[in-house]
Amino acid sequence: GEQGRLARDGTLALHFVIGLFVAGYAACASFRREIQTGILSTILSKSVSRELFFLAKFAGIALVILLFSYCAALTTLLSQRLAPHLFQVDWLAAKLLWGASIAAILGAATDNYVSRRPFSVHALLYLAVGLTAAVIVAGFWDRQGAWVRFGTALEWRLLAANLLIALSLLLFAAFILVLAIRLPTAPVIAFGALFFAIGLLRDYLLGSASGGLGLMASIPASLIPDWQRFWVADALARQGQVPPVYIWQTALYALLYLGGLLCLGVAIFRHS
Repeated sequence: GEQGRLARDGTLALHFVIGLFVAGYAACASFRREIQTGILSTILSKSVSRELFFLAKFAGIALVILLFSYCAALTTLLSQRLAPHLFQVDWLAAKLLWGASIAAILGAATDNYVSRRPFSVHALLYLAVGLTAAVIVAGFWDRQGAWVRFGTALEWRLLAANLLIALSLLLFAAFILVLAIRLPTAPVIAFGALFFAIGLLRDYLLGSASGGLGLMASIPASLIPDWQRFWVADALARQGQVPPVYIWQTALYALLYLGGLLCLGVAIFRHS
């Protein structure tokens, strides 16, 4: 009985799942490739500190993840707008969504043919620009094609859910990057999947034990990431909102956990 929920939950789930692959691959493949090819040894032989290199590497990976999450958030807005409302499809949103994707591919292909610029990088940049333009255009028209005040026909509350997912992807990328310092690709992928699975089952595994063991159970509970905190699709049901205080608390939790992972990575990389 709630139009658009399937599209909303589906796009949020795709953001989360595909984002895990993006974060894991970006953090693992790039770092291991530089170790195996000797590029890392060449860089560190210059006047570049290990701490600076590690943090700069994560900053580059974080930029890719944030750009991907930005595109996913805009796609969520357009997909929610596109979903059938009373069995009527918003064809304006469909044309804008497809047009932005096709224009990004054609623009990147033209750049690659003319100036030999990397296709994948520019395709992602053009996609971000195209989706931004599509959301701006869709914001001025409703489903019936009538002119409205900007933003009244878009579900802006979805941006909060996408923001929390983006924070979880940064945590996952940091963990993968720490593992990639010492381990080859296959074990990193295996431990990354285990890390994510245990975090999903965190409340189930430690919920009953935390009541009886007190502090002894709270220590391992704090070390295991609570991925469920970043999934708030159910809170959006029936025009629900994600409370601002919940967003700030989760963001603070993510930043503190991320800081701990980066400090651990710096310490390991310094002695590797």
